[in-house]
Amino acid sequence: FLAGEPLNQSVRDRLCKASPETEIVNCYGTTETCISATLQRLHAEVGEDVQMGRAIPGFGVLILDPVTLHPQVNSWPGEVAIIQPSSRSTYLSASLARELNLCLADGTIAQRTGDVGSLDYDGKLILSGRTDRQVQVNGVRIELNTIEDIAETLIDISSAAALYAEEANRI
Repeated sequence: FLAGEPLNQSVRDRLCKASPETEIVNCYGTTETCISATLQRLHAEVGEDVQMGRAIPGFGVLILDPVTLHPQVNSWPGEVAIIQPSSRSTYLSASLARELNLCLADGTIAQRTGDVGSLDYDGKLILSGRTDRQVQVNGVRIELNTIEDIAETLIDISSAAALYAEEANRI
């Protein structure tokens, strides 16, 4: 079972080549709850598309319209939101809960993830990016905006820009 970060094609292919008899299950869920909301069994064919899978029974996956934040009925990319079996917020901070939780028309709470994705024709989740400028360097999540804000507090710096060089895994 793999979870925590999206599984990219090259890592998946290396795993399949190294141990073709091993069943690989790709999982997806919110970091805050440490719970997987989707599962996808991946097969040993190298080159197979990597998907996050369908929602596990009791969970739901919504794709939110980027402007209205209402659930979309088409397969266009938008922010991924997760519906969990518990209707309670996973955030202790009331302001964070208001920012990241959506109350749907039926009273169900959906948790915004910050991930961008779409659902394929079969209801499988495909991730394509983030809604923010968060990057991961050596396993640590970093907000580029925070680096810029801190740099701009230094003497003689009026404007700062933080960029991520993915090939070098450096900021």
